[in-house]
Amino acid sequence: MFCVRLAGSQDKPLRGPVSNFGYVGYNVKLFCYSSLKTCLGINWFKDKVGGELEIIYNSSTRSYNEDKYDVRSSNEGCQLTVKHLEFSDAGKVTCEMVISQRSFNGTAILLVFSKLRQNIFIVIMILESIKSIEVEF
Repeated sequence: MFCVRLAGSQDKPLRGPVSNFGYVGYNVKLFCYSSLKTCLGINWFKDKVGGELEIIYNSSTRSYNEDKYDVRSSNEGCQLTVKHLEFSDAGKVTCEMVISQRSFNGTAILLVFSKLRQNIFIVIMILESIKSIEVEF
């Protein structure tokens, strides 16, 4: 018995995606690092309320909602861009790679914040830094 291993691969031919965040109206990218270094055999899903999966990208048909997503091969795997973030985009996003009827997957959490919260956070950080400044007259 012998084992064939793809060059540079580890026990798991798929790494990622890594959890990420973005702001309403902006784009955010998620990466699935594949030993094949392409989107070949990679599917993207989003967990919906109730445990149902929404198919974001199907590698067999190469179909996806181009107004909402962009899927492209990178030199390390497959990149998913979620365009024009909305609060409803927040949740679990899964990348799945199917090789010889074997499935490997990784899941990330996508957080979406409003720009208002971003501004409030910046103001709080500024106020915190001002608190520590001593003023002499």
